[in-house]
Amino acid sequence: MLSDGKTRLMIRSMISVGLCIAGFLGALIANFGFYRGYIGFFISCAFYAAAVLCEVCFCISAFGKVSGDEFESEVLNRYKHDSLHIVINTISLTLILFGTTLPLIIWPEDACQGILLPDWAIYALLFGGVFAAIAWIASMMITVIAERKGLYRLSDEKQVMRSYRRKRKLKIAGITLLVVGGTAIGQAVFNVAVPVSSLVEGTAFTDFESFRAYMEADVHDETYSLDSGEAIFIENEGYDDYEGIASDIEWTNDKGETWETLEYTWRNTTVAEIVTDRASANGDWEVRVLTNGDYTIGENRKTQINLIWIIAYVIETAAGIIIYLRKNRVTS
Repeated sequence: MLSDGKTRLMIRSMISVGLCIAGFLGALIANFGFYRGYIGFFISCAFYAAAVLCEVCFCISAFGKVSGDEFESEVLNRYKHDSLHIVINTISLTLILFGTTLPLIIWPEDACQGILLPDWAIYALLFGGVFAAIAWIASMMITVIAERKGLYRLSDEKQVMRSYRRKRKLKIAGITLLVVGGTAIGQAVFNVAVPVSSLVEGTAFTDFESFRAYMEADVHDETYSLDSGEAIFIENEGYDDYEGIASDIEWTNDKGETWETLEYTWRNTTVAEIVTDRASANGDWEVRVLTNGDYTIGENRKTQINLIWIIAYVIETAAGIIIYLRKNRVTS
């Protein structure tokens, strides 16, 4: 009977898991299909809440059908232990999926916007990992509280084994957190030390006349290809009355020996930044001009690099879990 009860709880828990997955897919469809992040988030929350409510009801039903009178104590304790962990694992999955959909309401500026796939992938992995850690800590706390409250009691031998496994789990978790934390520091240093302007070439000039002609060009709109990384400029007659901004720049053609201030009119409104941080291949001073299109390409490249950092988090965490499971199998 207890075996049938545990099997019945596992089957019912699949309903909760199905609700979680439905909510997660609904959030993705609303965000990526209709670009409505807020709507996707609230749709997923409704399914997650239904999943938790169903799982709590299934748990109450599973525990309410047994007592300690008609079953051997050890068998009953094992049943309650296994049933509680089925419920904990299902709700933990709900928390993790909730974490992956949380960026849908944090990053969009209003209800009529969404979040792009590369950005969502990064923050979904990050928040999913945070909520996985929260779920793991909460599961250990619930297990300890359940034992102390007398919900079930394992044999002395199994309690000793449980204590040993818990200490080993905390040790492996601590080492994993240190490794992941080191990776996070590396990512933070990368994002601070590597500006977007260093990830794109832009348009380089080593003589002022070419630079001034570019800056004073009647160019105001631009399109660009993310595949080729090349910008294509298009003149716009709507800016015919735009006079530009009087500007100046320190310029040298003598490898830094002689400098002079040269004036120009900043009329090209596609230019986002002027970079003067390096010399050209032959040693002449070089000015790089970055357009809005260059910046978009650079931001996409930085997002892709950050995705590699996030993948490193996943690999490190998975390695910690695999090590724990292998050691757990050896001592079981």
